[in-house]
Amino acid sequence: MENQKKVIIVSLAASLMAVILYVFGMTLAKGNIIIETIYLVMASLLVICAAVSLFKNYKKYKRVVFIYLIIINILLEALFIGKLFI
Repeated sequence: MENQKKVIIVSLAASLMAVILYVFGMTLAKGNIIIETIYLVMASLLVICAAVSLFKNYKKYKRVVFIYLIIINILLEALFIGKLFI
């Protein structure tokens, strides 16, 4: 049970760090596509790592909260990728 709580907290922290890193990168870039892409890739990797960790723990413990957080991470990643096409 303690390990499950730790995984949930770390995945939420990774998602928060990804959003903060992404926003920081967008404000720092000011239209520079290279800097924007670097920060986007770093934020995307954080979100993907959090989702993979949640999926592995879902297979082990079969708790619905892991699926909920995976969906949140997928939506977050879709928002990041959607910014590329705007």
